[in-house]
Amino acid sequence: MPVDAADRLRAACVEAALEILDDPHGPDVDIREVARRIGKSRTAPYLCFGKEREGGGRAGLLAAAAARGFDMLAVRLEQQVEGGSSSVLHQAASSWVAFARDHPRLYRLMFGSEVAGRMHLEGLTAARWRVQTILQGDVKAAQATGAIGPGRSLEQAMMVWAMLHGVATLTLDGQLDLVDGRDRASGFADRAIALTLTALRPQADGEAPPPS
Repeated sequence: MPVDAADRLRAACVEAALEILDDPHGPDVDIREVARRIGKSRTAPYLCFGKEREGGGRAGLLAAAAARGFDMLAVRLEQQVEGGSSSVLHQAASSWVAFARDHPRLYRLMFGSEVAGRMHLEGLTAARWRVQTILQGDVKAAQATGAIGPGRSLEQAMMVWAMLHGVATLTLDGQLDLVDGRDRASGFADRAIALTLTALRPQADGEAPPPS
């Protein structure tokens, strides 16, 4: 198959998978359903994602969909409003939770076991790294203004990542008792970021560190 045709087929398959995932009551993502939606034979997706026994097929399709999800999340984070010291991280919290809430099935796929062991497929590692790099940049900006203390920016970014993912997952699972709906979820994420910043902020002379 010519490269351009293969790229178009791959893109169509990924878009169909995302369409399925964006339907809260949609079917599972599988090769046959994707092929049906794009008007191709059920074997067509294997031409660009490879065979199941080689780690491709549905696994490759899911990895590609997850990679697109990380790219979409990165765009959300990149579009956050620029602000002062800690406000960038507050914006990141709001954007992260909003993305999870807008695309719950895709979000669960991105962080789920179905793709956890397939980071080598379909650019998934690069897409995930893009999100991590954005958070690291936000942390460096906060460090530069003194909003948080010095330290390994990557390590601190992963602390923020873990907190955001925890809030997003609890939100999707309905564990936060969100009586006020979307506004309550955003407010909880904002307060969680504030606590994280408090833990990372510089300590004044003689000041006791925050409890671990």
